[in-house]
Amino acid sequence: MFEKVYQENLFIMKLLTTQPEFLNDVQKIRKKIKIPPDGFSNEKEKNEWIRHSLEKLDTNSDSLRDKKNLFYNADFLRKKYQLRYNFLSYIERYLLLSKIDAPKINFDVSLGPDPKSFRHDKWVSIKAYAPLSKEEIRQATKKLRELQIEFLPPKTTLDLRPKMDIDLAIKIEQEMIKRIKKIEKRPNSYLQIVRKQYGEKEYERTKKLNPSYIETVIIKYTSIEIAEKLFKNKDKANSVRKTYSLLQKRRKQLFG
Repeated sequence: MFEKVYQENLFIMKLLTTQPEFLNDVQKIRKKIKIPPDGFSNEKEKNEWIRHSLEKLDTNSDSLRDKKNLFYNADFLRKKYQLRYNFLSYIERYLLLSKIDAPKINFDVSLGPDPKSFRHDKWVSIKAYAPLSKEEIRQATKKLRELQIEFLPPKTTLDLRPKMDIDLAIKIEQEMIKRIKKIEKRPNSYLQIVRKQYGEKEYERTKKLNPSYIETVIIKYTSIEIAEKLFKNKDKANSVRKTYSLLQKRRKQLFG
């Protein structure tokens, strides 16, 4: 599908590996990092050299800038000869085996951990190493969608419709949280009848004998009052309740 791109990149590599200055640099690097002058003759020798190099490699970041490191030297050549980053692994391969190959495409759709932290969250990205053709963009986008569906948690693509005015929704929530104004102790309906028909003395006597007749009453700040306060319209009370409920639902969907 991307044969034209591959042939263009292969042309660059073939041209580079016939340039005397580049070949001279390759010989110097091979000598420095103990690779045979013509490269390793087979994959087994190459893999053994890599294994031995990794054993000597420290895990600290300075090791990656060590001038005897394969990556450091391959990247030095890439920069010196102004090649795109996707050529790096092919320069490494040439240093090791004298084999010429090139990138098949000029983009990469990659999956990895969150680049901004050490969490285990995943991210998917498209890296373009050259201006992409329409077909390359189409293929990269297709692959991006596939990886999103497979690896990204559903909440990252959560459909937040119907849209809401988040600032207003938060105001409504703050008011709804304050709905309980106060708690009062009040006589129940029977005690109120006793007071009305038999007077205060009988009321107090009955209340003392029956403490359960004193009810706990919660005086609420209603959604109607909130609608009056925020919208100057008590008919918006239903909208207030719906917004409050939806905001809580969205928060649970997003954050658990």
